[in-house]
Amino acid sequence: TQFKFPANLKCEMIAAEPDVANIVAFHRDYLGNIYVCETFRQGQGVEDNRNHAHWMDEELAAQTVQDRIDFVRKYIPDADKTYTAKDDRIRLLRDTDGNGKPDSISVFSDGYNKLEMGTGAGVLSYRGKVYYTCIPDLFELQDVDGDGVAEIRKSLQTGYGVRYAFRGHDMHGLIVGPDGRLYFSIGDRGYNLSPTIKDPASGAVFRCELDGSQLEVVATGLRNPQELAFDDFGNLFSGDNNSDSGDKARWVEIVEGGDTGWRMYYQYQQDRGPFNREKIWYPFHEGTPAYIIPPIANIGDGPSGLEYYPGTGFGEDFRGRFFLCDFRGDAAQSGIRSWRNKAKGAYWEVVDDDKPFWNMLVTDLDFGSDGRLYTSDWVFGWNGENKGRLYSFADPENQKKAIVKQVESLLKQGLQSQPLENLRILISHPDQRVRMESQFELVARNDLTSLKSIALDTKVGTLGRLHAIWGVGQLARLGKADEEASGMFFLDRLFRDRDAEVVGAACRVASDFLYVNSSAINRLLIHDNLRVRYRAAMALAKVGSGSDVDAVVKMLIDNADSDPIVRHGGIMALNGIILRDAGDGAERVAGLIRHESPSVRIALCVAMRKLLLSNNPQATEVKAQAAEMVGGLLDDRDLKIVLEAARVVHDVDVQSQMAKLAGLAERIEEFVSSDALIRRIISANVRTGEAENAKMLVAIAGSEMLEEARRVEAIEALGDWA
Repeated sequence: TQFKFPANLKCEMIAAEPDVANIVAFHRDYLGNIYVCETFRQGQGVEDNRNHAHWMDEELAAQTVQDRIDFVRKYIPDADKTYTAKDDRIRLLRDTDGNGKPDSISVFSDGYNKLEMGTGAGVLSYRGKVYYTCIPDLFELQDVDGDGVAEIRKSLQTGYGVRYAFRGHDMHGLIVGPDGRLYFSIGDRGYNLSPTIKDPASGAVFRCELDGSQLEVVATGLRNPQELAFDDFGNLFSGDNNSDSGDKARWVEIVEGGDTGWRMYYQYQQDRGPFNREKIWYPFHEGTPAYIIPPIANIGDGPSGLEYYPGTGFGEDFRGRFFLCDFRGDAAQSGIRSWRNKAKGAYWEVVDDDKPFWNMLVTDLDFGSDGRLYTSDWVFGWNGENKGRLYSFADPENQKKAIVKQVESLLKQGLQSQPLENLRILISHPDQRVRMESQFELVARNDLTSLKSIALDTKVGTLGRLHAIWGVGQLARLGKADEEASGMFFLDRLFRDRDAEVVGAACRVASDFLYVNSSAINRLLIHDNLRVRYRAAMALAKVGSGSDVDAVVKMLIDNADSDPIVRHGGIMALNGIILRDAGDGAERVAGLIRHESPSVRIALCVAMRKLLLSNNPQATEVKAQAAEMVGGLLDDRDLKIVLEAARVVHDVDVQSQMAKLAGLAERIEEFVSSDALIRRIISANVRTGEAENAKMLVAIAGSEMLEEARRVEAIEALGDWA
C-alpha cells in the first residue's frame, strides 16, 4: 500500500526485518539510540480471554498475579513449558557513523518469558537508564559497559496484570512528566501492588519518582490507554480503545483522581452493561454519570502510539498538535491522526482534526531530537509474523534551520555544563524538551533562587514561567525548598498573577509545599478562568480544611454541573477535606446532605463514593459515615441524585445500604424514567435475598408501568431465587 503523507516531507525506511520484527513500541533517546519492543508471545503465553471462556469465572475472581498463575496451571498443566517457549525482548539500534540509519544492532535485553509475563509494550531511555514495562513488572535496565547489552535488570515494582482481559491490554505509555516523575499506564488487566494500590478491574495511569519510589495512581476507569502525552501547559492526555460493541474510542484528559468509567467485567456482558446503556463513552452530555470524567471526543478506532509535537523540526502546521497512531490490523484503514485541543471552559474540544499520515499500519511514533518524526510499521495483520519496519519523516526546509541543530546538540550533550545565564534563557526555548531539561538542570543544582525569579518575572513568556514553577514544585516535593513563610509568600504572589496559566500552575504545585495559605487558594474558586477554579479546587483537595468548604460549595453552585472538570475539582476538594479534617471539615461536609443545591448534593455523593473506594488508611475511619450519607441521598427529592446514590450503593457494593436501595422497589413507579435506577433496584433485591425482597420482585414483575424487559428481568431473578 502506498503511504500517504504531507508532500513537503521526505520519507525514508531506516530498518526492516530481520533486524527488527513485531514492533509493539519504540523509543529514540537524545543520543540517537532506538530501543525497540519486539514481541513473540502473542497467543503463545500472552493470552486473550476470547479464547478461554472455560476459565472466565476464575479470571473474574482473580485478585493477584499469583491467582492468575494458579488458574492457568490448573487448566493448562504444561503451561510452565509452553508459555515460556518464546520471549519478548528489547532490540537496540545505533547509528555509529551519523548517516541517519542504524548500523549497529544488538539485543539489549531479553528473557521476558515467565508464565505470568505479558507483552513488553513500553520502553523509555532517559539519563543512562532504560525503563521497560512488561507485566507484571516495571523494570529498570542499565548497560554499564556500553556494549549495547543491559547487564543490570531490576524490578522497580511488581503486581501489574492481575487478569488477562484482551490481548494487547498491557503496560505501556512511559513518559517523564514536567514534574520530573515517571508516568506510565496499564490496560484493564488490573493491578495489586500493595494494600493501598490495587484494582483488579480497571486500567489506570500511574506516576512515581525515577527510582520507582512514591508510586501513585493518577487516574482509573480506562480500558487500554496505550500511550500518554503532555501538552505545553502540563496537561496529560491519552487515547483509550473501544470495546467492539458499537462504542467508539475515547480521547481523554488524565486528571488526578479521575475515573473514566470502564470496568474489565463490562466486556463480558453482551451489551457492555452500563458502559453502553448509560452512555459512559459519550462526550459530556445531560445524562453523563457524575462520577466519571467524560471523554473530550470520540476519535480513532485502535489508539496506539501518541505524541505531542515538541515545537521544532517541522512547520507551523504541526504546532500545538497531537499525533495518534490508529492501528486497525490493515494498512488501508490505519495511519496517524492529528488534531489540536481547544479550551472549552475548564474542559476541551477537538479542532483541526486530520489524517496527515495514512495507509500505514503504525504501532508507535516518536519525535526525534534530530527534528525528524519516526514511526514503526507492523506491516501486516494483527498477529506478529516476524515483520517490522522503521521509517523517518523529515521536513528538508526545516532541517536546514539552526534551531534544529541546536536542539539536537543540546539534548545530546545535556545541559549540565551550561552556565546559569544560558539555562535562564533555555527554559523559555521553543522546544518543549529543551525547556524541560533546563528546568530539570536548575532543579539538579538546587537553584531555587533562579527558578523563583523566573517564575515571578512577568517579562518572561508563559511557558518559561510554567517550567520554573514546576521546578520550584519539584524542589518543594523533594524537601529542598526554602522556609515555610517564604514558600507561602512566593505562591501568594503567583496566585495574584494576571496570567491564568501561571495561577493554575501555582495551584498545581501548592500541595508540594510545607505550608500554604489555603484562604488565598479558595479565593481563586471564583476566578474568571474556569481552569483556574478547577486547579484551585484540586489544590484544596490536598491542603484545604473545613474553613474552605463554603468556597467550594459556592463554586459548585455557580458551575451548576455545566463543566465536568470544575465539578470534579469540587468533588476532589470535598473528598480531601473530609479525609484530612476529621473534625470541623467532616462535620461541614456531612451537613451538605441537606443543602438546597442539587449540584452540591450530587458532588457530595461522588465524594463519598471516592471515600468508599479508597484504600487510604485514613478513609477507613470515615467509610461508615460516608455510607450513611450515601444511604441518606437515596431519599433525595432529585431523581438524578437518587440514581447517583444508587450507583454508589450498587456498583461499589455498599452492603450496609443495599437493603435500603432494594426497598426503593416500593416506589418503583416513581422511577419509570430511569432504566439505570430500576436495574439497580432489581439487582439490590437479588443481592439482599430475603423473603420480602422476593415479594418486591413479584410486585416489579406485575407493574404494567414498567418496560417489559425489566419485568422479565424481575421474573428471571425469581426463577433463580433458590
